[in-house]
Amino acid sequence: MGRKVWVPVVSGPLAPYAAGFWSWLASRAYSSSAAADRLYQFDQLSRWLAREGLGVGEMTGEQAERFALERRTAAVVSWASPQSVALPLEYLRQLGAVPPPVPTCPSGPLEELLADYGSYLSVERGLCEHTVLDAYLPAARLFLSDLGCSDGLDLARLTAADVSSFLARECPKRSVSGARDLVCALRSLLRYLHLAGLITTPLVWAVPAVADLRDRTLPRGLEPAAVRRLLASCDRRRLIGRRDFAILLLLRGWGYGPARSPRSPWRTSTGGPGCCWSTARAAARTGCRCRPMSARRSCPTFSAAHGAGAGRCSCG
Repeated sequence: MGRKVWVPVVSGPLAPYAAGFWSWLASRAYSSSAAADRLYQFDQLSRWLAREGLGVGEMTGEQAERFALERRTAAVVSWASPQSVALPLEYLRQLGAVPPPVPTCPSGPLEELLADYGSYLSVERGLCEHTVLDAYLPAARLFLSDLGCSDGLDLARLTAADVSSFLARECPKRSVSGARDLVCALRSLLRYLHLAGLITTPLVWAVPAVADLRDRTLPRGLEPAAVRRLLASCDRRRLIGRRDFAILLLLRGWGYGPARSPRSPWRTSTGGPGCCWSTARAAARTGCRCRPMSARRSCPTFSAAHGAGAGRCSCG
């Protein structure tokens, strides 16, 4: 059963376009969670239009920049850049609800390079448009903006030290998953720069992997009280309970339980002596907790198999 996704309800002037916007996002390979995030942005944009007293037809690129600027001024992190409003504007322009944009050509070497890189990702790599716009191009813009000078991009002097210093500066600002996404996008950009002949040395090798130290510590043993509760929870009247009891005894003997001195034999939850593998196997079948030799010679199962002349163990 899939995870349930909360779908926001859009109110305001853009409410009649909400259902179509959701279907349009799904047709562009947006996942349910990503489409829900975009629908929430659609709702925030619609509420802003209502507060400003603007209609849908008055939603231009300048108004979208005002919307993003007000969110940045209010210290809101999400949907605070003008590029983030490009997607809902594109949908509304396709419907003819808002005026078309004024055609502009990429100005400057940075914008031209980003346009070529976006085409490479869409055509050559086959990435979805929202992946290119939301993940790869922002990381490329962030990295390339540091290389600009008065006469354009200075890619000829790009070295591995520049890559390392950029990651050392930007990765601590992000979570583990965010740093991993940045590293992945930077590898893709460096690979494109080398294929396009803009850099002579392949610098993909200079991008390190992101270390994830979660769940890398050594497992700690359980407290004696917790071990006793686990052993007591096994119903040894049933076969499955005896099996679980034997497994827990093995785990305790292998160091997952409380620490014990090697010179003094540990004891079970009932106060009896500890058991080894053969005793645990016997316990799984009969519930017997005697030592291996006595369990093999005088266990009730051994007696039943070899006649009534065999003795019985102390727990029988």
